[in-house]
Amino acid sequence: MRKTNRFEGRWPLVVGIIAVALPMVTGAVVWGDPGQRDQRSLWKDPPLTGRAAKKQRVLDKIPGDPSVLVNVRYEHLPATHDMTLLGKAALPALERGLTHNVKPAVRQRIAWVLTDLADHHSRRVLRAALKDWNSTVRRQAVQGLAAMGDLGAEKLLWQRYDDPEETESVRTAAIKALGRIGAIKSAPRLLRLLADKKDKLSSGTRGAALQGLWDLRHRLGTKALRRTLTLALASDDAYLNTFAAAGAAEVRDSSPAVRRGLIKRLRHPNADVRNLAVYALGEIGHKGSVASLRKRLSSARSARLLNNIAFALRKMGDPRVMDLLGGLLAHRLAIIRLNAAYVLGDIGDPAAMGLLAKALKDPTDFVRASAINALGRLGSRKALPLLTPLLTTPNLSLRVEAIFALNRLTQGGYNNLIAKDLLFHKRSSIRKMAAVELARHKDIRSIRPLAFCHAKGRCSSWTLARSLEDMPSWRATGPLLVAYSRTLSSYSSGTNRLLRGVGKRKLKPGHRELLRSLLTIGKWKPTQRRPLLRLLGRLKDRSARGAYWGFLESRDRLTRLNAAFALANQGYGRGRKVLLNALTQAAPRIKRGAADLLRSLTHKKIRASVHTELKKALRGHGPDTRLAAAYALTQWDAKAGVKILLGALGNPNRRVRHEAAYYLMRPEMRPHRELVAKALAVQKSPVLRGTLRRILRQITPGTLKKISGWVTL
Repeated sequence: MRKTNRFEGRWPLVVGIIAVALPMVTGAVVWGDPGQRDQRSLWKDPPLTGRAAKKQRVLDKIPGDPSVLVNVRYEHLPATHDMTLLGKAALPALERGLTHNVKPAVRQRIAWVLTDLADHHSRRVLRAALKDWNSTVRRQAVQGLAAMGDLGAEKLLWQRYDDPEETESVRTAAIKALGRIGAIKSAPRLLRLLADKKDKLSSGTRGAALQGLWDLRHRLGTKALRRTLTLALASDDAYLNTFAAAGAAEVRDSSPAVRRGLIKRLRHPNADVRNLAVYALGEIGHKGSVASLRKRLSSARSARLLNNIAFALRKMGDPRVMDLLGGLLAHRLAIIRLNAAYVLGDIGDPAAMGLLAKALKDPTDFVRASAINALGRLGSRKALPLLTPLLTTPNLSLRVEAIFALNRLTQGGYNNLIAKDLLFHKRSSIRKMAAVELARHKDIRSIRPLAFCHAKGRCSSWTLARSLEDMPSWRATGPLLVAYSRTLSSYSSGTNRLLRGVGKRKLKPGHRELLRSLLTIGKWKPTQRRPLLRLLGRLKDRSARGAYWGFLESRDRLTRLNAAFALANQGYGRGRKVLLNALTQAAPRIKRGAADLLRSLTHKKIRASVHTELKKALRGHGPDTRLAAAYALTQWDAKAGVKILLGALGNPNRRVRHEAAYYLMRPEMRPHRELVAKALAVQKSPVLRGTLRRILRQITPGTLKKISGWVTL
């Protein structure tokens, strides 16, 4: 007889009760006529008191009073985020405050905001701030000029470095800034700093020189870039080795000097250096490195290193990699045998089946379990005869692994066995694994156990959302909504993913009522309310229009942005105007959100007018606005938008390259990955080819996303 739980069949009832009761608990909000705007008072933010009220008064005066920050005290200074959200309207007050305020903490915070805004009109005051008597202000001014790509500040930055009384943090920031602004004339001196091994030169300074040279790689010649990587690999500093190994992997420099440096680092005491050296040799793919990797494979004791070496040899086409791993399966240490079996599964070559069949007879259960798991990941049905006899083994862990491996090989053919024997097992860990495995194959029997697991705190919000967000059955909507309402008090990234799962399916009236009710809860923070506004806007929920108009006057600028999206998606021009204003006037990171919302609009008339405005935004604005507009434009004209983004990848300013790469790596760009692949096919620059390969890897499902040791674009 099949076991059940007390929640079975009751999710629609639970959702309905919450949908009806929650508005009563939260104040019996009256939604009223959806076309009226006179309900704004119901949604206004509660009044502020004390210090928060003083900060808000200062924040409200910033756009209209340029002198408001001259005499402000640090405890009354608004939050950095709030001042940044004001956009270009805050520039006069910020510039005057940086020049005339006597409090160093206030000046440092203002310089930080100007760095976030990255508006070229602020270059003059930031250059002047390089002579500020406080070192934290000077350091922030250096970073601000770097963010703006101010090439005219090159001489001033070297003055900061050459000043014998300057602090170490400002000196290293100045060196990094030289690379970020694209000061190619400084490359020879940066190379000399990197090559200098004198004791008086700190490793932090050499690391900053390497960072600066790497940021200049788009303008450096091949010889200079090779010299940079060779010097860093020859250093005794682990940071320089890690950075150079990742850089060599990106540009795929196969020169003997670079390969010798990488091979030398295969036995470095730092694990990150060893693994990145192996990864780089695999990416370069030169046959001359095969012998060194084979030798290192036989002495590897780390699962991570063993895995990386095997993949590198496999990528190089080494025919002996299987024999080498087979030899490790007979190693005297069980942990080596276990790792070897797992790596054979990662490689995914059916030729490993014979080796794994021998591992099934290993005396250690952990090794046998690893071999079973590896057979399931090979993807070949020829492994079924090896796994089927294990269904009757008395060893529970081996039997569970065998069931999951068989289910993976047969694409859900053992779902019934999992539901019968494992889904209601006495061990909670087995129940959780069974429910996740069923959800992977879109089996609706996993919905209630996963929801119960989340309610008991044994499954995270991320696990529940990942398992149910693509479930085709409408029955998954209720558990996702209830889980979302329960986890708002402990907000996390998984909470947002729960809401995304709700938005992927058609909602019933009770579900919509629950979402609107959650929106009325006054204790939620703005970060918790924004996704709800965005979802209701995408659903075009007309009954919440009163809330949208109210939140359009919220103190939180991002809440206003999402409320504007909800209104624009129902045909209101005011919402469209707010979004377009944010695209052209706000800080760069706010432009990202505005571009996302603009490309998500579905109202026909609003979309047509937005398309026209986006084409205008491509002319006469700064690079941040042009890139945000190009990203949004991909919804209408993919070729034109992607072409602009690809063209910015070679910009001398690192921040512009970063912004272009950020947009190209978004999941929304996956349908356009063929355009990136075509650009890679015709690109000749090794630097740009490395950048395009990374972007393509990011937007191609099922590929490696990131390696240890991030290299900036």
